[in-house]
Amino acid sequence: MKPLFDLLQIALQTPGLGLLVSFVLVVAVFQVWKLIGVLFSVFIAVLKQSKKVVFRFWGVKRAAWLLLLALPVYMFGYQVSCALQYLEEAYISPTYIVADSSAWAVQCYESEIKKHTTPAQFQTVRDSTYALAAELGCDPLAIYEVAQSECGMNPFCIRGDGIAAGWIQFTTNGLGDFGVPLSTVKQWCHNGDAVALMALTGTYMRYWVKGRKLKTSGDIYCVVFAPGCLHYSEDQALYAGWSNPQYYKNKGLDGFVIAGNKALYLPYTRDGKLTKKDLTAALAYKKAGLLRRYK
Repeated sequence: MKPLFDLLQIALQTPGLGLLVSFVLVVAVFQVWKLIGVLFSVFIAVLKQSKKVVFRFWGVKRAAWLLLLALPVYMFGYQVSCALQYLEEAYISPTYIVADSSAWAVQCYESEIKKHTTPAQFQTVRDSTYALAAELGCDPLAIYEVAQSECGMNPFCIRGDGIAAGWIQFTTNGLGDFGVPLSTVKQWCHNGDAVALMALTGTYMRYWVKGRKLKTSGDIYCVVFAPGCLHYSEDQALYAGWSNPQYYKNKGLDGFVIAGNKALYLPYTRDGKLTKKDLTAALAYKKAGLLRRYK
């Protein structure tokens, strides 16, 4: 804008050309003034009509009828809220499932890791993930998808309530077979010890997988989340019960639904149990959200 004003100043001070520029400026100001007048007139006209409609609409009789119609909406407010949430998730701002395992998708996840690591730490996390994926028979992206859900791609993440830490969010119960206390894992996180964290991750996964091949991120998540339930069907409960700590501390994974080519987050569908199907839907939803940020 400044170069334009500078140009106008020079033109106005140029003999001959200055008169032409002056004429154009006056015409432009006059037209803008007329446009403002027209817009103001339209605004006043709309205001007058709106006033008539509002007063006519809010007659006592009509207001009473509307209040009567509002009562069932109020009585079934929860159902109305659920319906609105479904409309928002399914039609207004849908999250489409992204079946993308390309190098670009991998780079998106690795860009997230780099936000939390030094180049050396990143290389350790990346190399360890690729080596582990080759052993498990899955794509590295499957491990990344689980890590995104568990630690937000921060291998040094310590959960806010302090009950989990690390790349796959180790817990005291999960570490029971490995002779490593949670306090040690937290110390590794504080120290940025990617080597120790990724080595323990590999040890944990190999111990529970026992040579089986895992193909999907849902399988990977099951090993991380409920390793003893890897053989369960998609609909079997991994953890169940509203008062079960294993469920309510992870209830944020419940309420995700796959509908056609969309992944929906509908908390009202929580049924007090977590299944492989829930984990798969949660990963699909979160993956779509991450990749959408990089498009």
